[in-house]
Amino acid sequence: MVHNKKGVPADLTGADVVVFGHSHKYSEERRGNVLWLNPGSCGPRRFHQEITLMQAEVASGAIRVKKVLIPHEVN
Repeated sequence: MVHNKKGVPADLTGADVVVFGHSHKYSEERRGNVLWLNPGSCGPRRFHQEITLMQAEVASGAIRVKKVLIPHEVN
C-alpha cells in the first residue's frame, strides 16, 4: 500500500495486490498476477470525479473487490 503508485517498488515478488491512491480516481486493473487497486476518494468531491470507496474481501486465497459509489448532494 502506497499513496502514489510511483512509490511502488519495481520488484513485486510475492505481492498479489497493490493498493494506491493519490489520483482520487477509482481503478481496478490486473497486471500479470498482481491486482492494482485505487479505491478513489470518499471525501469531498475533487476534480469532478466520482466519490467512491472500495470493499475488499479475502477468502480462500482469493480477493473479491467491489466499487462503492457514494451519492453526493447537488447544490
